[in-house]
Amino acid sequence: MPVPLISFKDYDSGDANATANIAAQMSSALKDVGFMSVSDLGIEEDLLEQVFAASQRFLCDRFRYQDEVCLSVCERKFWLSGLWC
Repeated sequence: MPVPLISFKDYDSGDANATANIAAQMSSALKDVGFMSVSDLGIEEDLLEQVFAASQRFLCDRFRYQDEVCLSVCERKFWLSGLWC
């Protein structure tokens, strides 16, 4: 089953029917498929490229960054709960 593509182009139009239609599409997609893809959010292409580049750097350098993040979360969890991770 393909992942539904939901456009948010008319979300800010002020048209209640358009907003309800988007909500119905989202509900159907998440109930029937469990995933959805969205478009026309108004996010600048440059910002998307920056976010993807940052994600790629993080994931590709996983041993340096992920271990630091995981250790930090583990230490915080231990400190708050008194349990080892």
